[in-house]
Amino acid sequence: MALVNGLITLVVLLIAPLGLATVISLTALIVLSTIVCDWTGDRLLLYLAGDQWNQHGRRAGKGNGRRSRLPEA
Repeated sequence: MALVNGLITLVVLLIAPLGLATVISLTALIVLSTIVCDWTGDRLLLYLAGDQWNQHGRRAGKGNGRRSRLPEA
């Protein structure tokens, strides 16, 4: 992911000399695109993994390895 973002930044910055405001804007857009791409990738991996992983990143049905403090009824 970092390589792709670095190449995009290099291409944009080499196209023309840019002002400070443009460089700051470009940096903010790259940060935003990285967040969006990482989030999308995480969602895709969770979808492809299916029921194997739950929302907390643990294997479904395996628990978290700790006993509950509440007594069982």
